[in-house]
Amino acid sequence: MNKLFLIFISIILLFTNCTRYTEDKSTIPEAIQEKIKKFKRNACVKAEVNRCTINNKVVFVFDNGCATADNASQVYDEKGNDFCTIGGISGNLICDGIRVDTGLKNSVVIWKR
Repeated sequence: MNKLFLIFISIILLFTNCTRYTEDKSTIPEAIQEKIKKFKRNACVKAEVNRCTINNKVVFVFDNGCATADNASQVYDEKGNDFCTIGGISGNLICDGIRVDTGLKNSVVIWKR
C-alpha cells in the first residue's frame, strides 16, 4: 500500500508545474507571456523573469537559474524583441551601453519557478 501511495504521489509531482506569476498576468505584455511559456519548459529550479528599466526602457530579464559557466540571461523589450544578452562565459555586464549590475532600475520579479 505504501509503495502504491509513493508511486501515486511521484506521478502527481512529476506532472504538476511548480511555477507561478508573482503579479497579475494582465500587466505583462502578451509577447512576454509567450516567451515565459517557452522559457519555463527548460528553466532550472531557481529560474525567474524580472521586469526592470534600463535607459528609461522597460525590459524583461530571463534568468534560467542554472549555475553553469555559460549561463547567459536573455533580455527582451516589451514587444518580445531581443534587447541584449548579459552574463554568459564572457561575463558581459553591458546592455544598451549601461552596466547591468548598477544600471538596472525598478527590478521586479514577475515570474519564478
